Amino acid sequence: MSKPTIVVCDHIHESGLDILKNTNDINYVYAADIDKVALLDVIKDASVAITRSSTDVDQKFVDAAVNLKAIIRAG
Repeated sequence: MSKPTIVVCDHIHESGLDILKNTNDINYVYAADIDKVALLDVIKDASVAITRSSTDVDQKFVDAAVNLKAIIRAG
C-alpha cells in the first residue's frame, strides 16, 4: 500500500511542519514557495492539501488534484 501524499500549499507554523516531517507513513511535500500555477502540477498526486489564505481553492485546484481526499485550511 502506498503512502498518502500531503502537500503544504502555504506557509504554516514550523511546529506543524515538524509533525509532518517526522511522520514516516506519509509523503510530505512543502510547496509554499512555488508559483501557484506550478502548484497545480504538484497537487495532482496529493491525498491531502493543507492551505491558508494565499492559495485559491477554486475549480482549477480541485480538478488538478485528482486523488484529493481532504483539503485542510490551517489558521
